[in-house]
Amino acid sequence: MNPGTAAVFATLESIGRELRRNEQYLCELDAAVGDGDHGVTIVRCWDALERRMNEVEGKSLADALAELGKAVVATGGGAIGPLLGTAFIEAGTAAGDASAPAHRIVLALRAAEEGVHSRGRAQVGDRTLLDALHPAAEAAGAAARAGHTVSEVVSAAAQAAEDGATGTAKMIARAGRAARMGEQALGHMDPGAVSVAIMLRAAADHLRNRAVAGDHES
Repeated sequence: MNPGTAAVFATLESIGRELRRNEQYLCELDAAVGDGDHGVTIVRCWDALERRMNEVEGKSLADALAELGKAVVATGGGAIGPLLGTAFIEAGTAAGDASAPAHRIVLALRAAEEGVHSRGRAQVGDRTLLDALHPAAEAAGAAARAGHTVSEVVSAAAQAAEDGATGTAKMIARAGRAARMGEQALGHMDPGAVSVAIMLRAAADHLRNRAVAGDHES
């Protein structure tokens, strides 16, 4: 496995651990606005993703991410499975178009956003995971243009995603099961948006810890 792919896989494993730690929390969020299984579903998707990692070690990063995305889609995974899988497929394709690692992150996030939008037909402001993913992509782009490191770019994306997820509690849902609740969903964060924030924060923490470890070793 090439070093770039190995680094991405290690990050994905860190994300998986954090999603599992938050499985019950995500289910509780979903229970307030949906059927209460979001945490279980997204962990099942991640389990499928990690199982497929062992089968794609020799592939390019773009091809590997595409295969991981297909594995997620194949789980069924309610609404989140196809959206998450599509995000991986599109992100992998786009990330291969940039040579600078920080810009690969930006392209991957933007492509993931577009993939989710195309698949789910939701818009920013509809109270979905796009309300975390869109600001994350924008913040990552600004950080990359400012010359920040990969770790700093992902950290900026994570903070923006967290702010975006928090903001969904003030939105009236226009997509998904929560749309049927109207104003009754106010005060509750969208579990999909929170999942995106958890993923990006886990990635940011992993990259920061790796950078600190590298500094200590040098």
